[in-house]
Amino acid sequence: MSQRKSGFTVIELLIVVAIVAILGGVVFGSVGSCGSSGAKANKEAQAFGREMGLTVKGVTCMDYDTNGDGYVSCTLNTVEQGMLPIECARSWSWNSGCRAAMVLRR
Repeated sequence: MSQRKSGFTVIELLIVVAIVAILGGVVFGSVGSCGSSGAKANKEAQAFGREMGLTVKGVTCMDYDTNGDGYVSCTLNTVEQGMLPIECARSWSWNSGCRAAMVLRR
């Protein structure tokens, strides 16, 4: 009589560990870049203000792109013109830099 061993071979375990590691890297890599959108946009907004010749007192940017256009909404607080609405590129988009936000007035 031959006895059948139950369990996994070393090769099977290595394959499973490799697959889990790859999936984990993809998931955590994309989640990590989501939270940094506001930080990148803050730096972009400050540089945008300096390029425009403005004295920047502060910048506030959203963490998320609410309309899916690759830009997050920011408010640039300047000495010369006060609060300016702008939009700056988020960290995980094809866009770069900042642009003037379109403000709808009634």
